[in-house]
Amino acid sequence: MIILGVSGVTAGGIGPFVMKAPAPAGDRWMYPSNSTPGTRGIASTFSFLPFPGVDDRFGQFLIKFDTVAAGVPAGLGVDNYQIHQIVLTAVYASADSVAYDATEDPRASLGAAGGIPDPDPGRPLELHGTGFRGGFTAASFQETSPYGTRNAYANGFDLTGVARDVSNSVSLGYESHPWAIGEIKTVVDSVAVPREYVPLAVGAIIPVYAHVSFKLNLALPGVADYVRQGFNQGFLWFTLSSFHPVDGQNGVGFPAYFTRDHPEQSLFQDVAPFLDAEYSLPLQITAFQRDSAARTVSLTWNGSPGFQYIVEQSDNLGAGSWFAVGSSTTLTPAAMMWTGSVLSNRSFFRISRHPIP
Repeated sequence: MIILGVSGVTAGGIGPFVMKAPAPAGDRWMYPSNSTPGTRGIASTFSFLPFPGVDDRFGQFLIKFDTVAAGVPAGLGVDNYQIHQIVLTAVYASADSVAYDATEDPRASLGAAGGIPDPDPGRPLELHGTGFRGGFTAASFQETSPYGTRNAYANGFDLTGVARDVSNSVSLGYESHPWAIGEIKTVVDSVAVPREYVPLAVGAIIPVYAHVSFKLNLALPGVADYVRQGFNQGFLWFTLSSFHPVDGQNGVGFPAYFTRDHPEQSLFQDVAPFLDAEYSLPLQITAFQRDSAARTVSLTWNGSPGFQYIVEQSDNLGAGSWFAVGSSTTLTPAAMMWTGSVLSNRSFFRISRHPIP
């Protein structure tokens, strides 16, 4: 008798999988003077640095995606999601003369911290995660929830993976380590189907309807874990911000994005932020074969890059009875197989998956 087991939670299919959320489940211009939270059609990002008493990142854009609705099963356990790529794309809505800056600017070139000149024209468009306070959590905060003391804010991690509010990173004296800097493409033919986009030259003025894509740097401490936790919960929050300066309500020269509430989204479904992801799920044994004459068994399972798979055997399930009989890795998503001899009349097998450092 041969009994099979898989360590961890089982989910169907072979990864990686591709997910696309065509519009947010909620978005909100997170600005204290926003009189229409959750329904405004445009959200801008800007800074009043070095003005004291307000956040360095004063205008922020919060975006929430429902990953279950987009096809990612929730509740499989944080460690059972392997994230290969996450890209958030927002559609640019500002007609101001804002130059495309493709690199992170050092804190010492910003506002009151200024000590060195900005090494290139413009300021980058930045993405971080989202943190919550004021009794709210990622599950309870809604796009119409009270602003409070910025109850939802741009969340980052230090280099040890500790989360912190980065709304005042310049004033408080640390680098925020953006999770992504916006990469900009402009449309070649607005009536073509599908539309074709080409990269915008660095330093050029960003046009309305440009696509600003934020590809998360999953190597930064804490970022991949944040995404895994979001997949496990069933939703992901992100915050867009920037240090484009303004000097009052009539300031000009700062970026803005369309929200899901803009009338054009209702008409054409083409300006709301959207999310693309590539990920893998837990392993699943997809086939089992036994050759009684040769006294061998074969196991087949779905494999994903970045993991080592270890096949273990036990004859009695007793403590300390498990021993490894094979291991393998793969560089591409593939069906993996192990075949081995079975000397006992009763054997148990299990497969464990281990991240490769």
